[in-house]
Amino acid sequence: MTIEILLFSVRVGLIICLYAFVGLIAWLLWRDLHPPSGHSDQAAVTFQAQLLDIKNQRVYWASPVTGIGRAAHNTIQLSAETISLEHALLTQRAQQWWLEDLNSSNGTQLNGVPVVSATVVRPGDIIGVGEVLLRFEAVRV
Repeated sequence: MTIEILLFSVRVGLIICLYAFVGLIAWLLWRDLHPPSGHSDQAAVTFQAQLLDIKNQRVYWASPVTGIGRAAHNTIQLSAETISLEHALLTQRAQQWWLEDLNSSNGTQLNGVPVVSATVVRPGDIIGVGEVLLRFEAVRV
């Protein structure tokens, strides 16, 4: 076996490995973007959350990660002076909504109880941020 044949064999082997690697990456991406179709009807039901400002009757839609505060980058921007720039965080995790206080000056309350750690929020709960009261509702989509 000459050195040329050996080098050619190594090149062909490396090309095969490269194509196998690219194919594996493409398959993993496809699998992540196309989940299995064997979901039950109950698992396919999704809920969006909305918050109703009780005083002003204004509706705010929540995204899976919803910041609440006075700063412009928050999903729900409230202008009351008793609300911190980054007051609270509402997140959707594992088919549930969670409320966290972000070390705000006036605290966050859930049904009148101060939120000290991440707490599950249910439809009909009242979220207090500063002087603003928001009723949490889940809407089936």
